[in-house]
Amino acid sequence: MKKIIITVFLIILSSRADAVPVDSLQKYIEIGNTFYGQDKYAEAIGAYNKVLNQGYENGVLFYNLGNAYYRLGKLGYSRLYYEKALKLLKNDEDLKHNLQLLQLKLVDKIKEPPKFLLYRWRDAVLDLFSMRFASWAVVILFWLSIAFAVVRLLLKKQYKLDIIELIHKIILTIFVFFLFIFMQKVYFAETRKFGVIMEPSVTVYAEPNVHGTEVFVIHEGTKIKIERKNDNWYEIKLADGKSGWIENKKLEII
Repeated sequence: MKKIIITVFLIILSSRADAVPVDSLQKYIEIGNTFYGQDKYAEAIGAYNKVLNQGYENGVLFYNLGNAYYRLGKLGYSRLYYEKALKLLKNDEDLKHNLQLLQLKLVDKIKEPPKFLLYRWRDAVLDLFSMRFASWAVVILFWLSIAFAVVRLLLKKQYKLDIIELIHKIILTIFVFFLFIFMQKVYFAETRKFGVIMEPSVTVYAEPNVHGTEVFVIHEGTKIKIERKNDNWYEIKLADGKSGWIENKKLEII
């Protein structure tokens, strides 16, 4: 497992004006790291959760929680926090490696069918940029394009503005690109919801009713896609296309 590392810098980046002092959060992080180093994983989890309970979240903190739960053999919670970390640390090779190790221990070995080539390209491009980066890029490029438009308007009668026009077109092109990235990320954030099974064994039904037809069984640590909600039930879908209904208390949302 990757050595436990959480920096104060990450905590500061996610801080809020009404939150507890950073020193207090740093203390809990240091306590959690110490407990982890002493193989006291339950205590480490307790310390890290004190940070989460204050509304602070970052990929490394999720990663450390995933590691601690993995050491305790709680594969559902380990998968949950690894997946949360992966949303923020997409290119972290240690995280990907640990997630692969965890998947080897899971009961369900679900193979996802290959995606259409264009979808793979799209997803690869989306993974290059975070939501925050894309949103800032859209804002900055928008105002840059406005500024260059104003410059062109004010100076077009006095100077030849070929270079200015070229730069403006390039900025607009990049703006459209990042606007597409941002809109896609917003759309997927709203429509793609995933969860992790938390109980050792969960029966999936053909309808949202415990007296309905049993379709199949899934196990702790399996990642599922949430299609829709009906009262206390979720319609879920597996990577291989199987679907059905389970009680919402059987899973945690990523």
